[in-house]
Amino acid sequence: MIINKKQVYTDCLLESNFVKNKYRVLAEVELDKNDFPKDENGEYVIDNPDYFIPCGRFSETIVTWYGGGTLCLYISNAGWDKIKAEYKKATKKKLTDVVIRELSNEYETEVYFKDSDIGIFAKLVKCRIKGATYNPYDDSNKKAQLI
Repeated sequence: MIINKKQVYTDCLLESNFVKNKYRVLAEVELDKNDFPKDENGEYVIDNPDYFIPCGRFSETIVTWYGGGTLCLYISNAGWDKIKAEYKKATKKKLTDVVIRELSNEYETEVYFKDSDIGIFAKLVKCRIKGATYNPYDDSNKKAQLI
């Protein structure tokens, strides 16, 4: 599917009632070109866009769509250790009740959870809310990724 940035976009992360107009969603920028991916005709390509919600608390922490009402939090291992401790204080739920799957390597952890549980995670990792109503293809989102 090819559109220009003014047209309607459709993606589960953007259409989730728990995310839409609440958190700033960015479309990934090709940093070498400082632009969104385009086809040979110069149209923006969004058939499989990499949309994400930037987070302000830990370096390089983002929330992405996994599928089927599930979101994925990419976070450093040290950041995840802090979040686990704070989660227990912030809610009466057990972390195992909301985390569907947790995958770790030596640097980062991927945490999968239902989109309905984004509220508590958003507070803990400080998901960006300023610009929540912006189109992911807005030119200001290019600058947001370069910071």
